[in-house]
Amino acid sequence: MASTKDKRHHPVVRAAKAVHRHAKDHFIPHEGNNHIPHVLKHRVLLGYSVALVLLKAVVITVSLILPSASVLSGAITQANIITLTNEARSGQGLTPLKTNTKLTNAAAAKAADMLEKQYFAHTSPSGTTPWAWIRQAGYAYTISGENLAVHYTTAEGTFAGWLASPSHRANIVSTKFTETGVGIAEGVFEGHPSIVVVQMFGRPVGAKDVPAAEAEKTAPTPAKQNTTTPVVVTTSTTGAVAGVKSKTQTTTKTVAQQPAAKKSEPPAIVSDTARIKPEGPGYSVALTIENASSAMAQLGEEQVNLESAEDGQTWRAVLAFDPRTAAPGGEKLTITAWNADGLNSGETVAMIAPEANAQELFAFAAPNSEPSYRLFGFIPLEGLRDHARQVYIMTMIFLATCLLISILIKIHVQRPTIILHTMVVIGLTAVLFKM
Repeated sequence: MASTKDKRHHPVVRAAKAVHRHAKDHFIPHEGNNHIPHVLKHRVLLGYSVALVLLKAVVITVSLILPSASVLSGAITQANIITLTNEARSGQGLTPLKTNTKLTNAAAAKAADMLEKQYFAHTSPSGTTPWAWIRQAGYAYTISGENLAVHYTTAEGTFAGWLASPSHRANIVSTKFTETGVGIAEGVFEGHPSIVVVQMFGRPVGAKDVPAAEAEKTAPTPAKQNTTTPVVVTTSTTGAVAGVKSKTQTTTKTVAQQPAAKKSEPPAIVSDTARIKPEGPGYSVALTIENASSAMAQLGEEQVNLESAEDGQTWRAVLAFDPRTAAPGGEKLTITAWNADGLNSGETVAMIAPEANAQELFAFAAPNSEPSYRLFGFIPLEGLRDHARQVYIMTMIFLATCLLISILIKIHVQRPTIILHTMVVIGLTAVLFKM
């Protein structure tokens, strides 16, 4: 029985010895490998160097070609935006939105008007509201909504920004809407080649009513064609899609109440009015803050007091910002405001990432998040730069550990050329890491 057991374990023992022998040859200096571990031989170190340089070349090349729509699977098109919308709805168990030609025409007209008149808002400088465009296109609706984006270069990037904003996401996954249309306009916006994206949502007259539970929740004003109807609107800051508060018109009933003592309210930061634009070596910011006596903006380590306009509600400032000092995932632009009684409120209105892929400004995106890029349509490139940096760190740790073992195991037998060559490769890796 013992002989049978030995035979059964013999292959395992032999495999273990082979692993031990190879590990020793690769990492431990001894006479069998001429006191030079295989992982530190000159040709292997040269291979490390070539591979690390090629990795950096790939990262640089990808960062240059990403803005080109020819290598992106997610070019900004009507079909891609609608596909992403319905994928998000499907993930929530919701029915897909149908594409409506009239909504598409309304969105296209709105996008062209924004580009022509150089504004980024739901209501145009002349006072044209979002639903005016929808009515002009001949779309009769009971409720409608609109999402806006600018300066994005991919459908995934645009959609990621919308999903990061609670109110934009609310439009996308709302059960109130049954149809959608997307308009796209390309041109120069605020001095930069840009793409303006408008997505409109609607529920046509005669469609199945909103479920009673949701109707009670939103309490929309009953609407008729060619009358003022409620509209769920969201807005975006220039250079990114920013989270804002959803606005839905509702009917209200006045109820007689006993007078109550008026309490001091903290300032209300209206993030959907935020306008953020590159200016000089930094960014200018302007937004509406209600009931504020003072306000401050912070971007990274930079802090500056906002100045109030004559209306007392519009606050502006210019923040100096060096993109080379920004964190890899960008820096938060935070607004803090105080009222006359010292009550304060604060809110993050944008995430500014000037060094991010495609030079996009991400608002309300989690740090280090990136749009979903795919090279040639199927090779994922998310976080490529960060992954490469991790490779460099691990390589430096690996080489330093192997060198230390080699020196200490046979301290009386050293190979100066191997030590020097390894240190050179570690130094090269450190340089590539910092690039």
